[in-house]
Amino acid sequence: MLTPISDITKFFRYEKEKSRLVFIGEDLNVLVPKRYSVYNLLIVEDTVRTLGIVGLEIDNRYSAALLLLSEIEMAPSEVTEVTIEDKQYLKLNFKKEDVFLVSTKEIQNSSITYSIFVEFITRGKLPYFLSYKNIAYLFDSALTMTSTNLDMDHVIFEIVYAHLHRDKDDITKFYRNTDMKKPPQSIPLRSVNFGPTSTTAKLLGSYFDDGLTATLISHSDTRHDIEDYLRS
Repeated sequence: MLTPISDITKFFRYEKEKSRLVFIGEDLNVLVPKRYSVYNLLIVEDTVRTLGIVGLEIDNRYSAALLLLSEIEMAPSEVTEVTIEDKQYLKLNFKKEDVFLVSTKEIQNSSITYSIFVEFITRGKLPYFLSYKNIAYLFDSALTMTSTNLDMDHVIFEIVYAHLHRDKDDITKFYRNTDMKKPPQSIPLRSVNFGPTSTTAKLLGSYFDDGLTATLISHSDTRHDIEDYLRS
């Protein structure tokens, strides 16, 4: 069992003259979702260029997540493929003195914000290393790192993810209403079956057949103003 950490600076050395970051621990695995290639955010050649949102496993003791809304280029010793929670990842292995970041200069890509919104929120395809606590901070640096002005408060994303994270044993129950001891299940924002909380929203949304089935299976016990208005 790896111990989650947030500060990983002690495992790297910054070489100012070459503007690069070198790994100085013993062993590092970087987990990169293969689906990044769908958005042209994963290119494997002599080096690996990818979106800077990746999982880290350090010295077989620690785990962390890198949350950079930019492209990064890495030079691992070995690249293999692994499956974690039914999702495909590239596992990049680094040994001591391997170059972790070929260049620390920011590679801006204005399409990144849209890509991760579609992947993580609309489609609900979250990598295993994004937790309930750190996911809401993902878009905080969108303006500075991608020059994309979302023009919305951080709390909006907290509300969105609080709605999309559910109890794994009962997907109709919000994760925040559980004891939060087990990892949550994330649903897509466009989920007709589980996204809407009212009968009307399910029936008026996309895919009427799915919405109708959802209303029959999962009844809403909460009154909504719009439904009271439509009945009047």
